[in-house]
Amino acid sequence: WVVAAPARAAIVLADPADAGLRHDGTISNGLLTGRVGASTTSPGEGGRAVVYVFQLPTPPLGLSPVTDASLSFVVSLDRQHPAYNIDLYALPARSDPAVQSTDAFFGPLDPAATLIEDNILPADTVQPPVSLITTDPAANTSLVTWLNSQYGVDGSGAGKYVFLRLNPDIDPPVENSGVDVVMAENAANVAAMTINFVPEPATAIAGACLLGLSTSFRRSRGRFRWR
Repeated sequence: WVVAAPARAAIVLADPADAGLRHDGTISNGLLTGRVGASTTSPGEGGRAVVYVFQLPTPPLGLSPVTDASLSFVVSLDRQHPAYNIDLYALPARSDPAVQSTDAFFGPLDPAATLIEDNILPADTVQPPVSLITTDPAANTSLVTWLNSQYGVDGSGAGKYVFLRLNPDIDPPVENSGVDVVMAENAANVAAMTINFVPEPATAIAGACLLGLSTSFRRSRGRFRWR
């Protein structure tokens, strides 16, 4: 009995390597929440960004490439940011999950990164506490294209770490503005990326093997869940 491999969705939780980035390039690790916008706190007064880290899961046997994807995260507090919007960017995959100071950016367009969703948090929208934010359909399409480029045609990108950054679209002044978002170290409302895989063309696998696939697993850093 031979059947085509069904589509599967991996829910990948943000890695504890995620970090906040300050205007001077210094990095804040171990945060329960991170500021996206601006702050008067030293060091690095001014702009603030957050980078979420995710480990790319290995698709189950016969499943590739990514056909749908989305990102969700939680805004725990909106301090308001009438002078700027907040954008979502994707940075190239790396074998090390550590966020780097060069990942920081504050401005309208970062040529070194891939814009996934422009104005994911618009200046004129105030989020109530504990607001779930999810990428829109156009951003999901951009995320699929970018994820497939990180996996590569041979799938060798599986296991590497990818970086999704939230940052203001101006270099803001020294002020307390923007949003606080929940980081991976927080036990509740952790950011998550959902990745859908489908069979490769002409791929078929035995039903017994399909039933033997693991439906859930963990890794020491990145956390995956199949559904």
